[in-house]
Amino acid sequence: MAGQDATPYRGPVAINLESIEEELVNLPPGGKRGLRQEKDGFEDVLAELAEALPVHGAAVGISNEAYARVLQATETLRKIREARALIDKLAEVLDGSEAKHEHDRENELSVIVDIIKSTAKRKDPSIAAAFEKTLKYSSRIADKAAQTRRRKAEMMASASNTEPASGPVQNADTRASA
Repeated sequence: MAGQDATPYRGPVAINLESIEEELVNLPPGGKRGLRQEKDGFEDVLAELAEALPVHGAAVGISNEAYARVLQATETLRKIREARALIDKLAEVLDGSEAKHEHDRENELSVIVDIIKSTAKRKDPSIAAAFEKTLKYSSRIADKAAQTRRRKAEMMASASNTEPASGPVQNADTRASA
């Protein structure tokens, strides 16, 4: 059954971004275009810089401040990515929770509709008028399915009317051998 294998989420449900609040930016639509991104091998580059800069950094003119900015940006990215992973998981949990609870609600509504229909059929047909919107809402899926079946039947009937009446169609290979 749908949603039956759902388990309660026991992970964190809150996230505090105050430690990186000053680093957060809101780019306009399309604002990421042209921005450089990390490539494969960045960890190797970071290790190499840590080893080579103390020995050769001054000789090539790389300041300690430039390297410190790389390290600071790397740490900020680590914090952002850690927060993003948690937010993505929470978004996934919220999406699944929404779907499961919506499904459960619709199932309960179906039970209520069944009771209304049964009561209207067995006891008092006028009772259905008090639940007109509920009954109409519940029948939307069935109405849509019936509409789809009618449309497919019309398409099949239309397709059968356009087929040639002279029997099976022969392609060029079967005509040549006949």
